[in-house]
Amino acid sequence: GAAVRLAAGRGARLADLDGRELAGIHPALAEVDLAVLDVDGSLTAKVTPGSTNPAMVAGQLATLWERAAAARAWSTVHRPHLDLGIED
Repeated sequence: GAAVRLAAGRGARLADLDGRELAGIHPALAEVDLAVLDVDGSLTAKVTPGSTNPAMVAGQLATLWERAAAARAWSTVHRPHLDLGIED
């Protein structure tokens, strides 16, 4: 919270703070990988299933496309047998 207040007070982003400033807030912050403080670095750092990591999102989209294709194929085969109340 202190880092956010410091950055906001300057009209800056967290990524604009340097290691010295972060260490002044808390010594453990001196070891922070500053790359995770910007949007791209933050997204990339998240690697859990369902996270916003671009690679994880790409995998989720690939799964979605596969399942949608399977559903389309199934519906194409079974539509003649279904009464959907839709006239061709």
